[in-house]
Amino acid sequence: MSAHKSIVSISKGFKSLISLFCNVKTSWLYFLSLCVLAGCQPSGKEQASEDPKYLDPYLDAIRISATAENPLDSSHEAKIHIWADEYDFGQIKEGDTAIHTFRFVNSGNARLLINRVQTSCGCTHSDWPRGFISPGDTASLSVSFDSHDRSGPQEKTITIFANTNPVRTTVRLKGTVIPR
Repeated sequence: MSAHKSIVSISKGFKSLISLFCNVKTSWLYFLSLCVLAGCQPSGKEQASEDPKYLDPYLDAIRISATAENPLDSSHEAKIHIWADEYDFGQIKEGDTAIHTFRFVNSGNARLLINRVQTSCGCTHSDWPRGFISPGDTASLSVSFDSHDRSGPQEKTITIFANTNPVRTTVRLKGTVIPR
């Protein structure tokens, strides 16, 4: 008799479970909950530590440009030295383009790699060398400022992201746009 009660109780529980999952709204709720929980599970990959001593030998040249054998050795660093970090283009008429080339040297003793260059405005564009710049070598960063729909004093900041310490180096382009 107790076995019969157990089977009836299991049967009722099974029916409740089936009716619960047959309800479309509830099914979506359980499905989404399962997806969220599955996304929170660790992937099994090692996570990078917040500790600055954490090293990734494959990204070493990009991040700090030290040798993989001794990545914390600050004597092996790329250094960007810009001869003139600000250029005043004077006065130009609205619609004209101001162009300047910033020359720089890798004054460090490791290869320099510019990862990206970011301008402070969509009216300013840049072109920089791709690939490594050896210690002692010079290179240039070309910048152009399009003055369409601009007037008055202008100052544009161009940020260079490289494997230097600090990672960011800035140059400035400034001048005045005279309305037509």
